[in-house]
Amino acid sequence: MGPDYEVTVVAVKLDATAEVLAVNRFNGPPEGQYVLVQLQVRYVGVGEGNPWIDLSPTFVGSDARQYDAHECNAVLAQAAMEVPTLENGGKATYQVCMDVPVGATDGARIFVERRLSFSDKARAYWALS
Repeated sequence: MGPDYEVTVVAVKLDATAEVLAVNRFNGPPEGQYVLVQLQVRYVGVGEGNPWIDLSPTFVGSDARQYDAHECNAVLAQAAMEVPTLENGGKATYQVCMDVPVGATDGARIFVERRLSFSDKARAYWALS
């Protein structure tokens, strides 16, 4: 992700509704279904980085719509906000979720981009089988 991050999508659970609801009794049901994505990041920048602020994971559904992880307010077992500030070489693994309509997960993709990037060139895509 530009000069600052190396990002890997470690796992994707397309219907993680039961898992997300079990994490916290205040997690409400999704409008569709929760998709849970586990990311691994390594900060390779010069200063310091906060992946939960700097990066924007997005699910592209088969309905040709985008679902941003920052719109999912559920409490997760490995919450992104729990990741400490990373120095050069610092690594972290965390989860993000998206609320995606049922049936919009077939042939979907995920991309991660810098949150304040205005260029598609700063995106990395992963296809989901």
